[in-house]
Amino acid sequence: MSSTLDDFLQASSASQPALRSAATTISHLAQAAIALHAAIASGRVPQAPAPVQDHTNASGETQKSLDLYADQLFLEAAQKAPVAWYGSEEQDLPVPVGEGELALAIDPLDGSSNIETNIAVGTIFSLLPVPAEHQSNPAGIYNQPGTAQRA
Repeated sequence: MSSTLDDFLQASSASQPALRSAATTISHLAQAAIALHAAIASGRVPQAPAPVQDHTNASGETQKSLDLYADQLFLEAAQKAPVAWYGSEEQDLPVPVGEGELALAIDPLDGSSNIETNIAVGTIFSLLPVPAEHQSNPAGIYNQPGTAQRA
């Protein structure tokens, strides 16, 4: 019997209520990843914001339309999930997105600088808890140890 990602997430969070917010967020991120895959497979970037000439992201890489489209997709997914802060490689600063209990750290399209050479690309993310003292200021959220990630 095969199981979908959503089946797995629902079963896992049903038995472990502390995982519900992470499971919900991962489900929304997966939907964004499906839309991103469709854009990459088709070779077309729908409704992509035009990159600012010579603008670089937080890692110093030149942003492309596909980077910005991926960032837009995952930001929209975060807005539907219990996420309070969205920290993306494509944004200069973390973006407040809601009243959630999680912070999302993400590289929406890792490897995009090599996409013309047909090298694999992917999305890397981490879900971190938002301690009460950081609800209005994300400075400390993204400085937590990896062991604080929500599994």
